[in-house]
Amino acid sequence: GFLCRAPGRVNLIGEHIDYSGFAVLPMAVELDVLVVVVPSESDKVKISNISPEQYPPSEAEARASLVITPTTDPSSNWPNYFFCGMKG
Repeated sequence: GFLCRAPGRVNLIGEHIDYSGFAVLPMAVELDVLVVVVPSESDKVKISNISPEQYPPSEAEARASLVITPTTDPSSNWPNYFFCGMKG
């Protein structure tokens, strides 16, 4: 297995316009994203958050036909961010 860390940042101005060559003003924040990857014999991807009482664990089959269903409950919708990235 391995661990990855992505430092957090916010754009004070220019959100998503840097892709087109326009100016942005990013700023670092103390938050970050940590991802721990561990191989498995299963065909499922299991994800967990460090606050499981607020963001419960989730799992999905690792396949191209994965269907992502949005909900209006933020605590059950959080895995979709990961699964959309995985599918993309």
